[in-house]
Amino acid sequence: MDGSNFMRGARLLALLALMWGLSWPITKIALSQIDPWTLRAVGLNLGGIGLLIVAHLQSYRPFVERDEVKYLLPVALFNVTLWSISAAYGLSQVASGRAILIAYTMPIWSSVLSVVVLHEPFGLRRLLGLVLAVAGLATLVTPAWKNLEDAPVGVALLVFASLCWAIGTVAYKAAPWRSPAIVLAGWQLILGAVPITIGMMAIGDPAVLATMSLRTAAALAFVMIVPMFLCYYIWFKVVELLPVGISSIGVTAVPIIGVLAGALILQERVGPAEGIALILIASALWVVLAKPLHHKKLSS
Repeated sequence: MDGSNFMRGARLLALLALMWGLSWPITKIALSQIDPWTLRAVGLNLGGIGLLIVAHLQSYRPFVERDEVKYLLPVALFNVTLWSISAAYGLSQVASGRAILIAYTMPIWSSVLSVVVLHEPFGLRRLLGLVLAVAGLATLVTPAWKNLEDAPVGVALLVFASLCWAIGTVAYKAAPWRSPAIVLAGWQLILGAVPITIGMMAIGDPAVLATMSLRTAAALAFVMIVPMFLCYYIWFKVVELLPVGISSIGVTAVPIIGVLAGALILQERVGPAEGIALILIASALWVVLAKPLHHKKLSS
């Protein structure tokens, strides 16, 4: 591997983890005044259009192949529509640090689903990763059942969101794509935003955009520019520059940054439960995702 590309990819990966982690507490600020339907509809539409503009500027054809549409629609439904609205509602009810820990168990569920759908082998690593992930979730969910104010419904929505992302990820891996990844991502956001935009018009409150506070407006601008546009774009650059195993392991830093950012920005409490869950979930992700990195080292 070229050393300069590796260092550039490593720097971009660190930046990506920082921005994705910061986006969770900042998204929670935006949700303090903007309903989930409006927040997601605005962010997804602008993010998708932005990605297609970048793809065009890079001389890519900004349209997917006609036969790819049948694969793109279910991926957009699970990876964008159901994930986005469930995660937003869950985040509106759960502290951002706890929410990001639950949501970022999605690689674990993807690993399990890939055994059934893609017929990948289920070895000791995946079993251990699943046990660690469930233990981490239990650490977070148990207090929610003891105290109603901890919003068990929000926890359930975040678990559902992570499962939807896993289903969409496995469906994406199973499809025979030919279009560039950045074009596919742009259309995922745009197509996935269609039902959310309809929901915004039906039960959302887009009029609040005209009366929101400066703090909320700044948070909304961050959400539109960073997680919905820059993070997607940087992720594809990281995948180009680094092996997938290294990229995936690097993303496990996102929940850690998210928990710390929630404590700093929103003064959320980081207690023993959050610390234990963080260690368990990060360990689960590492156990599941370290194997591809090991094979990459052996083959290089």
